[in-house]
Amino acid sequence: MKRILAALLIVLLAPVLVFAQAGVPGTLTQQSPTMLNACGVLASATAAVGTGATATVTVPNAQFTYICGIEITLVCGTTTCTAIAATAITTANLGGLAFTLPSTGMGAAAGTATVAYFMYPNPLKSAAPGTTITVGATPAVANGVWRVNIYGYFAP
Repeated sequence: MKRILAALLIVLLAPVLVFAQAGVPGTLTQQSPTMLNACGVLASATAAVGTGATATVTVPNAQFTYICGIEITLVCGTTTCTAIAATAITTANLGGLAFTLPSTGMGAAAGTATVAYFMYPNPLKSAAPGTTITVGATPAVANGVWRVNIYGYFAP
């Protein structure tokens, strides 16, 4: 009789013992690793008045850089500043990626700014690991100040 009660008790409690480690449905029973894709400012460069700006990202050895966004700003000083021709923005280690900003309306009035955001929902992966990335070489604009910001993260 005692054996039958013990066997019955084990049969009734077995599912509780087996699923005790499962936790609440939808929650992890193991810790998650740290997110690698949290985008932050990797580099920022501000040029002197009337000169071009180039932002440079120093990449850790054997790591790729994933670019989430690039922000290019032209701010005019106390007098009008305009780009005479279309403005070419070049990059290095991003597979030949280049930007062209139109000259029309580029900071046409004193005290104004033109901002161009290039955001990527699926980040751009650098062409080679551990290799410096640059964005910029923006042309000089009379009375204008360039700023280049690069957003991203490093991962294998």
